[in-house]
Amino acid sequence: MNKSSIIKSRQVINRSDYGTFMQPKDAVLEEIYLNQAMNNRTIMFVDEFDRETCYKAIYFLERIERQDDIDEIPMNERTPITIKINSYGGDVFHCYALISVIERLKDRGYAINTHTMGVAFSCGFLLAITGTHRTIARRGYLMCHQISSGVIGEIQRMEEEVDFTKEMWEASVDIIKKYTNITGKQLDHIKRSKVDWYMSAEESLKLGVTDEIV
Repeated sequence: MNKSSIIKSRQVINRSDYGTFMQPKDAVLEEIYLNQAMNNRTIMFVDEFDRETCYKAIYFLERIERQDDIDEIPMNERTPITIKINSYGGDVFHCYALISVIERLKDRGYAINTHTMGVAFSCGFLLAITGTHRTIARRGYLMCHQISSGVIGEIQRMEEEVDFTKEMWEASVDIIKKYTNITGKQLDHIKRSKVDWYMSAEESLKLGVTDEIV
């Protein structure tokens, strides 16, 4: 962090500050992500959920929080943070890590808003519903489905994997029931039928998955 410069009410950060694990795949896009996060308090999540993408989002969330603390901004005067989503999903464990940070910040008093730009499928769905105020583009779509996994080997190992996958599904159920009007019966139908539940913007509004179509 020794090369970063800090200006009151505006945050400037050197690319080297956010670690070698986030070397740019596309320099232009990475520059957009960086400027949006540190100058506009907007985090772009437009990739698969994996270690790099989730921890990049976590980094930016905690970097904004840290700068607010340094600037001694009262909690009720802190500008909301927005996460813009366009993702088909990915690794649920990294998704849970990101959601845990979002919930911690919300418990502290932050408004963490989410906006579905195009699609928020699978893990993207879980991220989208956790926002303080959740918006979706008029032609946006969300998709909810049960967790999947695969394992080969000894019977005991496979049984343990099945049990753990069930536990992870229940964790997702808890998140969905906490933030939406989707019922346990509807989620059980997804599990038994093995369906991908696609929701238009209008349907997501009726289900309490989003708060506003924009």
